Amino acid sequence: MLTQLDQENADLDLTSLVTVLTHTPSNSHALRCIAHIELGDGSKDLDGSGGDFELVVTIGGQTVQPSPETIAFSTDVQAVIQTRSFAVPAGAQVVVRIQSPNSADTDVDVTATLYDAGDTEMHMVKAALANKREHTIDTGVDVIKDDDGSTTLRTLTPSETNGVVTVTPS
Repeated sequence: MLTQLDQENADLDLTSLVTVLTHTPSNSHALRCIAHIELGDGSKDLDGSGGDFELVVTIGGQTVQPSPETIAFSTDVQAVIQTRSFAVPAGAQVVVRIQSPNSADTDVDVTATLYDAGDTEMHMVKAALANKREHTIDTGVDVIKDDDGSTTLRTLTPSETNGVVTVTPS
């Protein structure tokens, strides 16, 4: 599950390397993040020439390699860039910048979103498969325990309406 940490929108001149997102997550532990950048909105679009766009991500002032990351665009006037996931240490600022190779991309609507890619969700999947579980037969409730076998991570409570069973985590 992705959790949105920040979203920034602006009409930007992409002909030089421009910042599309700056965010410092308020986490006390490292996060695994993904940046999602939408270029063009149907009104203020890319010029449609395509070409090699450049993407630069910095975390805590250090540049993620390869830098710049070159992304070959088609001739679409609207496009999305999604980064690979990257680790963000506690308190580190994330900066995402982009540059178009096209001189006509001087007024493009850009929406950049930073997501927590949720390693905690992967931990939940692993725990559900490998860790201790308790099942109460009369209620159908499942309790998933952490690696220690005693700390409850999630309680899964089923309910039935019109023959459809829904399981709600809490």
